[in-house]
Amino acid sequence: MKNIFLVIFLIIAIPGNAQFTVEMQDGNKKNVEGNLHFSQSADNDNWSVGSVYDGSMDLSQIKSITATAEADAFANKTCWVYGVDAPDFPGVKNVTTYPLWTTQYPKGEWMRYDYASINLDIESQKLTWKENCGWYDCNKTYEYDGATDDNMCWAAAASNLLHWWLVNNKKYIDKYDADPEYGQECQFKRPSEVFLPPVLPNYASNKSEVFKFFINSFLNRAGWCSSGVNWFINGNTTNISAPFRDDKIQESFNGFFSDVFSKNDVIAIDSRMMTKDNFNAMMKQAFTENKAIGVVVYDIVGASTGMHSMTIWGTEFDEEGNVAYVYYNDNNLPDQDPNGASLIRFAVTYQKRTDISSDEEYAYFTQLPKPLGGVRSSYPISALILVDLRQDIWKKVFPDVE
Repeated sequence: MKNIFLVIFLIIAIPGNAQFTVEMQDGNKKNVEGNLHFSQSADNDNWSVGSVYDGSMDLSQIKSITATAEADAFANKTCWVYGVDAPDFPGVKNVTTYPLWTTQYPKGEWMRYDYASINLDIESQKLTWKENCGWYDCNKTYEYDGATDDNMCWAAAASNLLHWWLVNNKKYIDKYDADPEYGQECQFKRPSEVFLPPVLPNYASNKSEVFKFFINSFLNRAGWCSSGVNWFINGNTTNISAPFRDDKIQESFNGFFSDVFSKNDVIAIDSRMMTKDNFNAMMKQAFTENKAIGVVVYDIVGASTGMHSMTIWGTEFDEEGNVAYVYYNDNNLPDQDPNGASLIRFAVTYQKRTDISSDEEYAYFTQLPKPLGGVRSSYPISALILVDLRQDIWKKVFPDVE
């Protein structure tokens, strides 16, 4: 009877889906993960911890059971941004390795380059674009067509996020366009949400209409990604920083959806506090709340190049529920992308910052382990940007949309 009462107490006092430390009477400790189960012996006289009776875990042998940590819901999972349909990374052994002279690759598949054949200590793993994959990769093309966009990584990243926003809000936008009460009456034509990679070898072909709208609206200067997203939708110019090409644009453009979204309605937010805890909290928020992800990384383009805006479309979490790898795309030169558009797999590590007086660890983009054992470079993450579909606002205007 004594053991039965102990079982009842443990079931009530200790949460399931956790990690437990079982301390035995002799001082030894055993770890139990997952739900905590108790089983009765065949003669019904004894109980033990486990899904089947185990004499070594009999309650008479146990001194205490302690819940050591709540299991993280993201532990060991691969997560994709809402609306993305793409294969998880299958492991290096299951990825096809291509010679460097290959020009065409299968669509929607993970691949890697055979740098080892020319004795280069580089590891590069990428996912190629395919139609309806749900992620977007707008690229700067100044090197190929003289476009004034070489400093507009912020606008290219914002364009990726806006393609995602337009596509995943299409049912509301179609209703908006068809309703005579709404729709902006001005000289600005809304860019198409359709995205296509370039038709190679013309790297400047099929350039995103959304990205071209930014290029035609702003001078070729640095700006801020989240502000560009908000401006496109509701006309809010706060913190964009890049100057307009024409004062008339700044004065007359109120956002393509200003009849629904006011300048106070925030679509994109950002944080520049990239501690390990805050970085992971924001990433989990994105996957939990169906948000898209922009990222700013320092000096990843080269020494003293400063902040560079990009987009993240998926992540791999480690056993502790922290981001271990990201799938991101860069907007610097489409010739670095197989088939003209791709995701890059990169590691995330956590380190103390030498330029910040703090004992906290911060998030870094870090190169994958190199096949010849070379030193891996790391680049501090400067900011994350989360973009909300704001369907709470859409539903107030079009409650009948399913």
